[in-house]
Amino acid sequence: MSQNSNKPIESEQEIERKRLFDDAMIKLEENALRLQQYRDQQAEQVNTEIKRESNELITVYMILLLLLLLIAFIGIAIYVISSYGIVVALLGIFAFTIVGGLFIAIFGTPEEKAQTAFGSLNPLMNCPHCNASGNIRTKPITVKKGISGGKATAGLLTGGISLLAVGLSREEKSTQAHCQKCNNTWQF
Repeated sequence: MSQNSNKPIESEQEIERKRLFDDAMIKLEENALRLQQYRDQQAEQVNTEIKRESNELITVYMILLLLLLLIAFIGIAIYVISSYGIVVALLGIFAFTIVGGLFIAIFGTPEEKAQTAFGSLNPLMNCPHCNASGNIRTKPITVKKGISGGKATAGLLTGGISLLAVGLSREEKSTQAHCQKCNNTWQF
């Protein structure tokens, strides 16, 4: 009898040992998942820092290049003024301004391009689409809405001549917002 009573106790002990082993494995998997999430966050932070430093380095190189171009331009301007006169020098300044603007538009940093296209970052706004905060850019815009009654009346009184200058549509001021995370753009 004593042998039969020991077998169920051993099997209960075995069950308890398996349960403890399973609990330990679950905790081990949870810790491995937390560790992987931590590593992913650290890698993302490092990548963000590398991108930021890369953008800063590109900006420094662009500034140095623009300074070299400016020095070269001043030297050429002095030569042109002394040789050809002020009109040719002013045309050169105009051309240099256009080329410089194109240079910045083509080779500008992503931050400068985003600033131009979508405005400045608004850290307090949340995206209604993805609920992200800190990634929203806003800028004031003018939206054409409907027909302006005053413009239509002025068009009738002037025989339509004023419509050529101002058009019929009514313009309202609005704000355009753009989420950099989900790439949605909306107006409010």
